[in-house]
Amino acid sequence: MSLLCVRQVLKYYPIPAPGRMLIIQHLLRDTEEFVCLAAHYWDIVGVVGIPYSAKSQVVNKLKMIVPLYLPKTAEDVSKIVSAIVKDLKNSEKSVFILDMGGTVR
Repeated sequence: MSLLCVRQVLKYYPIPAPGRMLIIQHLLRDTEEFVCLAAHYWDIVGVVGIPYSAKSQVVNKLKMIVPLYLPKTAEDVSKIVSAIVKDLKNSEKSVFILDMGGTVR
């Protein structure tokens, strides 16, 4: 299902923000679209970009919308995510972590 279809479904069947979301993802055009859409329904606590795939246009757009973290190495990704999760542990709100896979150890 494309993001356009998801956007149309959510327009007719709105849902309340279910909680917070932390996204670990390649910063490509489709990620930008997803984050912009998700930000209407979730409290985005951060987007952590994969170091080697961050597109400058996407970075510039996301910086204006959500907290954006741009690690230099894959090891830094894990450190940043660990620090964010540690900060969030004391909260009673749940956090959904969307990881593109294979990045965080």
